[in-house]
Amino acid sequence: MKRIGFFDHKAALITTLICISVVISACGYLPPTRSLPTEQQSELFKAPTREVAGAATGTSQPSAVNTTPEPTQIPNCTNGLDYIADLSIPDGTQLNPNTVFEKEWQVKNSGTCNWNNTYTLRLISGDAMGADPTQAMVPARNGMEAVLHIEFTAPAEAGKYTATWQAYGPDGEAFGEWLTIEIGVTSP
Repeated sequence: MKRIGFFDHKAALITTLICISVVISACGYLPPTRSLPTEQQSELFKAPTREVAGAATGTSQPSAVNTTPEPTQIPNCTNGLDYIADLSIPDGTQLNPNTVFEKEWQVKNSGTCNWNNTYTLRLISGDAMGADPTQAMVPARNGMEAVLHIEFTAPAEAGKYTATWQAYGPDGEAFGEWLTIEIGVTSP
């Protein structure tokens, strides 16, 4: 068996360090990546900050969280919503009675309007399954994808349950494709 001497280990270590140094220094020479055109870029994310009332006086009071502003509306815009996929609870899913679950749909804001806090998702037919029949929609800029979700509770009685939801703009007008949910509740 051949033994490696101290100088052989030192040479191997130096060679390894040189290789690492070359790789690290090469990272600075990578070409820049291609960015999206300005009209397709979202505003920079601004993390919410926490301001605690009474912090200077040491009193304990509820805190308020500042959030980023809602997307501004484009004048004379049109609303649109395209269904892309069910992300949870595929149609036909079997659930136990009284099970709380969340349904998620991936959609695209296909209109020219930006969705803000004045947009809602409303039950237009079927069983609300414990959900409020009017739900707030997540803000989404035009052309962007979003995930809409609603928390439901499976009914206590066994059977097949469906519900159809649709988006509504601030003018109270329905728009876009319908979003559906269909579940089966098993016998206890």
